[in-house]
Amino acid sequence: MQKLDKLLKEWVLKGLINNNEAKQILHYESNKPQNSYAIISLITLGVIIVGIGIISIVAANWDKIPSDIKLLSDFLILYICGMGIVYAYQMILSKPPFPY
Repeated sequence: MQKLDKLLKEWVLKGLINNNEAKQILHYESNKPQNSYAIISLITLGVIIVGIGIISIVAANWDKIPSDIKLLSDFLILYICGMGIVYAYQMILSKPPFPY
């Protein structure tokens, strides 16, 4: 937040923004929710552990799983990946290259 204060003061002195705009920017940034890296890290770790567990169960029972289920799951994973790529591509195209 200290870096933002310094930048806002510099912008006001250069005439890029006025004092009221600087106060509004500072108010907006101070009220914005902060990301908690500890929570994000724990959730990521949990997802990885559950994923490894599922992979282990499937690997231990690979011979008992019917071929139709294996093939269906392969196509389902391929479909989900394809839809993720299409969604990401549409999100990239819908945003302008610069925020201003």
